[in-house]
Amino acid sequence: MLLLTALFYFSYTVLEALTSQLWYEGLLRSGFTEEFLEQNGNIPYSLASFAMAFLYYLIYRRLKKRGEQTQPVPNLEEHRRLHGWKAIGVSLVLAFGCIGLSTLWMTAVDRVFAEIPFVQNSLETMESAFTEMEEGSYLWSFLYICASGALVEELLFRGLIFHCLERGFLSKGAAIVLSALLFGIWHGIFVQSVYTCLIGLVLGYSYVKTRDLRYPILIHFLNNFMGTLPPQLDTDAVFYGIEAVGVCILPFMFLLMFFLRESPKPRNS
Repeated sequence: MLLLTALFYFSYTVLEALTSQLWYEGLLRSGFTEEFLEQNGNIPYSLASFAMAFLYYLIYRRLKKRGEQTQPVPNLEEHRRLHGWKAIGVSLVLAFGCIGLSTLWMTAVDRVFAEIPFVQNSLETMESAFTEMEEGSYLWSFLYICASGALVEELLFRGLIFHCLERGFLSKGAAIVLSALLFGIWHGIFVQSVYTCLIGLVLGYSYVKTRDLRYPILIHFLNNFMGTLPPQLDTDAVFYGIEAVGVCILPFMFLLMFFLRESPKPRNS
């Protein structure tokens, strides 16, 4: 399982580079100009991410089915899972809570770590990377950052990697922490890695409580969308409003996670 974890972890970079280049060449041959693709660099990456998401989904479904038959996760059925509208409501709270965590960390970067060159260089690198990703049409930025990004990353980290870690360590807690740590390191920029690691803990928690990847995907999507708003909503008022709601909802998020930490056992019929 640990070998599979490493294989999946390092597969993303290789597959993304390969498939995005194939899509780039295919788009050129289909009549798109190099100038257009340079201005909308997210197009081949978006298409590559959707293709990778489909591949990861097939592997995830096969591994999950096989694992349930050969090595059931201990006590998986002893706790009532969140589902339906209740799970959606919890997901919305957790999504805004993720924004709150990011806001607190970025505030600390600006005010507490402002004199540390390494941290400030990391911040500049992250801001430059975000600016590059948001160049061109908003549609392709939305598809790459919000839609395909949330889909493929959740299938990889909360699906495949979490699945392997949980069955390797026979521990939900270890799987949550390790998959979140790998998720943070994977982003490769220190400032971004810290808050993505924190968000990864929330996403892992969501998956454990629901056992349904749709909910961490929803949280991830909303988090990315609120950080990559369309031009009509991309104003200081909206931005600071989202951050304020995120910070205010943080205590409620932690209370919610506290009360949901141990769900009651189903009654025997």
